[in-house]
Amino acid sequence: MALDNIAMRHIGGTETIAPSDWCLCISVDWRASDEIEWQANRLLHTLGIADRWTCPGGDLTVPDALLSFGAWLAQKGYTLLHLDTGSDGYIAFAIRRDDLDEALSLATTAGAVVETDDMFRASTLARA
Repeated sequence: MALDNIAMRHIGGTETIAPSDWCLCISVDWRASDEIEWQANRLLHTLGIADRWTCPGGDLTVPDALLSFGAWLAQKGYTLLHLDTGSDGYIAFAIRRDDLDEALSLATTAGAVVETDDMFRASTLARA
C-alpha cells in the first residue's frame, strides 16, 4: 500500500491523501468496479488525454473493467500495467507503450510483480 499512498499523494500537499486534479494509478478494492471510471478519467487528465472513458455497463468484475480500460487506453498509445501487491485490491497504472520493456525490466529489478493486460487476464483467470 505504500506505493499506492505515494502515487495518489499531491506533491505539494501534506502527508494525508486528499483528492487532487491528478493521479498516477487506479487503486480499488476487489469488488469496487464502480470506482474505476472516475479514477481512470482522473488518470487520463494527468496524462493529458482529453478523451474520457466510460465503463461498460453490466455486472463487470474489477478485472473485467480494468481490462476494458486497458484495451481503450491501448488505442491512445499507452499500456495499463497491473501491480500485484498480494492484497485483495487492484492497482493499475499507465505508461507509454514505447516504455513498456524498460518499465517491466525496472519492475523485475525492484522485485515488483507487474503484469501487462495479457498477463493480468491469465493470472485473474487462474485465481477464479
